[in-house]
Parts: sequence; structure tokens; C-alpha cells
Amino acid sequence: MAPAYANIYMDNFERSHVYTNTLFQQFSKCWLRFSDDIFCLWVGSPEDLFSFTEALNSIRPELQFTLNWHMTQISFLDTLVIKNSMGTLSTDICGFTKPTDTNNLLHYTSCHPASTKNSLPRSQFARIKRIVSDRSLVPTRLDEMANKFRNRRYPQELLTKEKARALEPHLESPTTPSRERVTFVHTHHPVMPTIYTTIHKHWSILAKSYPNIEAFQTPALMCKRRPQNIRDSLVRADIGSFSRVPKQTFLGTERRGTFPCLSCACCSNIIKVRFEKDPIGRNVTYFETLR
Repeated sequence: MAPAYANIYMDNFERSHVYTNTLFQQFSKCWLRFSDDIFCLWVGSPEDLFSFTEALNSIRPELQFTLNWHMTQISFLDTLVIKNSMGTLSTDICGFTKPTDTNNLLHYTSCHPASTKNSLPRSQFARIKRIVSDRSLVPTRLDEMANKFRNRRYPQELLTKEKARALEPHLESPTTPSRERVTFVHTHHPVMPTIYTTIHKHWSILAKSYPNIEAFQTPALMCKRRPQNIRDSLVRADIGSFSRVPKQTFLGTERRGTFPCLSCACCSNIIKVRFEKDPIGRNVTYFETLR
């Protein structure tokens, strides 16, 4: 919930202090925010921009804005926005890399479905083609991204195929009428591709046996669920109700109180305490000092 809380807080801050600021109303032509990253087009002088930033930083001591500005180009997230000589804006993907940035693309030897790993180069290459405004720079940016994938052990044949696909003109695929399909959901395992192949291979038997059922006339939609990992075993997001009493199993009669374990150096200093009830139901505490 942290991102949602941060967005609600920043939305209230903007409505109360940013949009009502005189300098903002006079010189800001664009104000776009993604979580805590803000992209702003400022038409005033640098001094006015500094005064506006100082005014925002003086409102809440715990909320401080860091100003990065330039007259012709600026980085926003991982995109470089450039002001051309004609006054128009263009974008490039090779703009800014954070000092903590690492090549954390999914490794090809990771135990993920092959379809997931093979789709990553396609999505990243399409993203480059979508962001880079200068068409002449697209092949260079694709090669740079391909090198990152190559360092993560992706096959060269896959990268070459997806690069060629990204450079092709975009063609609208003909729309086909949607058809209800049976969904087969299973937890991912390396042996699962064999099961999927077997289902598709013999699906025609089901289609011929039940020709009147439309859903059986199209092969099932294979969906994979992420298996449980170490984090799932160690971390719980739901701690349950506070009124829930943990279930315990005793081999004998349960004793209420504090008792030594008789196997550590602290046992000689523990005072035994027993909690019992007297005949009329009142709680009574008995203390016994260890000797």
C-alpha cells in the first residue's frame, strides 16, 4: 500500500501548495508526476525556478524536492527529453542511468516458463521503437539492448529474430471473432511443456467426441501459475486476526505459568510461577523459588 499512500499524500500536497502557487501559475506549462518523479516545463527564468523550489521545500521539512534542470534536455525516469532547435520535443531512451542501476534483466537460465523469457526481448525492443523519436537511432538502441540480453545468456538467434521483427513496419493484424476457450491453469514446472504438448496433440479427440460444445472446438488456453519460492515460505503479508489464538498440542495436561527448561544457564535464576484457580473460581498465583 506504500505507493498508494504516497500518491494520495502528493496529490493533496499538489492541490494545496503547488497549483495555488503564483510562480507555478505564471511560468509552469506542464507538470507531470509519477510517484515521486516530476516532469515540469518552465518558461520563466532560472531564478524564478529556484524561488519556486525553495517555496515548496519550506512547507514540509520532511518533504524536500531535488531540482535537476537544463535548458535543452532533461532526463525523466529512463527517458531523455530533448528540446530541438525548432522548439519541439523529442525523446531518446539513452538518457540517464542511475548510479545503482544494474543489468537486472531476467536471466535466461532462470526457472521461468520459456514463453516468459522469450517474450522479454520482444517487449523491450518494442519499447525502444516506441520511445526513440529519431528513427535513425533505433537500430543503435536495439543493439545496445541486445547486448544487455546477451550478457544475461539469451540466445543470439532469438535476439536476431526479435530485432528484425521490431524493425519491420507495424501492420494491423486482422481481427478475428473471439471464441470461448477452456482455460488450463497449472503451477509452473520444467516438465510442464511436455504436458501442454500432450494436451494439444490429443485435443482433437475431445473436439470430435463433443462436436456440439463450442468451447471444445478450440484448443485450451494454457496458463501458468508462479510456484512457491523461498520468500513465500519465510514472509507472510497476512498475519491473521489478532484475536486468533495459536493452536498448540500438548502431550499432557497444560501447565499455565513460567517454568525452567532445565537445559540452560538461566534456569537457576528463574522463579517458577503457576497460575491456578481456587474452588470459587478466583485466579491464584503460586511462586516457587528454584534451589
